[in-house]
Amino acid sequence: DACILLQVQGEPRPDWMLRIDLTPPVEILKNWARWGSQAAIGRILNQKLEESNVKVRATLKESTLHLFCETLTAEKPSRSPKNKHNAPAKAKVMAAIAPILDTLAPQGI
Repeated sequence: DACILLQVQGEPRPDWMLRIDLTPPVEILKNWARWGSQAAIGRILNQKLEESNVKVRATLKESTLHLFCETLTAEKPSRSPKNKHNAPAKAKVMAAIAPILDTLAPQGI
C-alpha cells in the first residue's frame, strides 16, 4: 500500500489522503478467483491455455462451475460429426485445467 497526502504549506494537517493498493494485477486476479469469481477463473484459465489454442468460458450455476472449451485455431471445420463443434481433446484440456483449479482452490463453488 501507499499513501499520497496533500498538505498546504503552513497548515498543520493534510487536506486529503489517497490510499493506493500496489498489489500486482495478477495477484488481485488470483485472489478474486480464489473467492469464486467466474470471470477471474475464466480469465486465468484463458491466459494459461492460450498456448494450447484453447478458449474457456466459465459460468456459475448455483454452486457449480461449468467450463466450456473450444479451440482457437482458424482451421477449416471438418464435415465429420466428431469435429462439428470445434471441441479440443478432452484429456488434454482436463490435464491442463485440473492443476490450475487445484492451485486456485476456488471457495464457495
